[in-house]
Amino acid sequence: MKLKNMRKNKVERFVKKYEKVAPTYPEYIMMTNNTLKKILCNKKNSELIKLNNRLKLNDSFAHEVIDKLLTSKNPITLCEISCLSIFIGYRKDDAIKVVKENLKKTNKPIYVILRKTFLRSTCNIEINEI
Repeated sequence: MKLKNMRKNKVERFVKKYEKVAPTYPEYIMMTNNTLKKILCNKKNSELIKLNNRLKLNDSFAHEVIDKLLTSKNPITLCEISCLSIFIGYRKDDAIKVVKENLKKTNKPIYVILRKTFLRSTCNIEINEI
C-alpha cells in the first residue's frame, strides 16, 4: 500500500511540473527580442525536453502521467502531451482528437505551425482542420 502511494505522489509531482513548464513554452516562441527569446526558449525547451524524454520510455509511469495530463484544462498542455502520446503510440486515437480540438484554442499561430509540422514529419499525421 505504501509503495502505491509513493508511486501516486511521484506521478502527481511529475504532472504538476509538466503543467507548469509546458504552457510557458509558446510564449517564448512568440517573443520579439531575439536574444532574450533564444535564452528563455532554450531554457524552457530543455526543461520540456527532459520531461518528455522521461515519458518517451513508454512505461506504466509514463502512461499514468499521460492519462492525468489528458484531463488538463490548458490547451497547450493538452497539445504537448497529446503530441508526445501520438509519438510513443499510447492512446493515439484519443490524442489525435485532443490535438485537433485544442490547437485552435491556443491562439498562437507559430505554435500551431510547429505542432502540425512535428506531427506531419515525425508521426506521419496530417492535421488540416485548423
